Amino acid sequence: MGPAAILSPMTGWSVSAWIWIIFGYYFLATILPIQAIMGKVYPLFSVALIIMVMGILGVMLLAPFADSMPAWMHLPRMEVLPDLDFFHNRHPADFPLFPVMFITIACGAVSGFHATQSPLMARCLKTEREGLPVFGGAMITEGIIAFIWAAAALTFYGSPEALGGATANGKAPALAIQTISESWMGSVGSILVMIGVVILPISTGDGALRVTRLMIADSFKLSQEQLSRRLMIAIPLFAAAIAVSSMDYAVIWQYFGWANQLLAAATLWAVSIYLRSKKRCYWPAAAPAAFLSLVVFQYLFSSPEMCGFSEEASLIASTLLTAVIGVLCLFRGSGLEKAEEPSL
Repeated sequence: MGPAAILSPMTGWSVSAWIWIIFGYYFLATILPIQAIMGKVYPLFSVALIIMVMGILGVMLLAPFADSMPAWMHLPRMEVLPDLDFFHNRHPADFPLFPVMFITIACGAVSGFHATQSPLMARCLKTEREGLPVFGGAMITEGIIAFIWAAAALTFYGSPEALGGATANGKAPALAIQTISESWMGSVGSILVMIGVVILPISTGDGALRVTRLMIADSFKLSQEQLSRRLMIAIPLFAAAIAVSSMDYAVIWQYFGWANQLLAAATLWAVSIYLRSKKRCYWPAAAPAAFLSLVVFQYLFSSPEMCGFSEEASLIASTLLTAVIGVLCLFRGSGLEKAEEPSL
């Protein structure tokens, strides 16, 4: 629904028409072999994303020289960047920066959603060595995109309060992005930027639906070679997706934020256990697993809609719980070291 709302004014087609077009693409991308559709359109998606990010970054880098540049470049006249304080800035509703920021921004460089893509991407890799550039490279790239847009938004609006006002009272964040891109890059540049913005949620949707089909098939050992077998899973899956689309996303997101990070923490703990069992360095997985566990537990203990503990009490409880989980996971990995390899 989000991409449809952006594409509608750009094309003159109704939002409903775009919803059905996007759903049609989702359905084909879910049931057809990956090389049939997704393998062909994703390189184009990548090019659009690169153009979007490099365009916005280029404008910000050239902005200090705006007075000597031609007017058609639409470069902003930057003032002093806003004064940001990591430790004292709080949410407008007086929520603390930790852990709320890491729950609100739940699709950054590390998130549970990335973990769910393993059944899809593992099928596309020839060796385990390709995992680092594919998974790691994608996560780092997404983090860079987030940093660039955060810098662009704060530069354009001048302060977190002004940026919050531009996206408050039901205003879609995409409208703020469109305002920035039109001001900085003109009408043509804005179209390229908005195409890049549209691609992000669309590529999330097709990946989520396809991976869900694969996970269901793997869990129940259902063959997916025949189209009819794929449809047996895909049709109920899309019925559920349509039902979810009619729900209030503001409510869904409250639960998605912490559940997504909890899935990321669980995945990282599992990776830590595996690495420990193979006598390999496991701290690169265990350290972020502990951090994300602390974030999720602190949120669950302190948030008003959950336990509602004080910040101090919730921090003590979440630290103890994280420590217990860490000890249990690493002990489990140590126990697997001594387990005999199964005979083949």
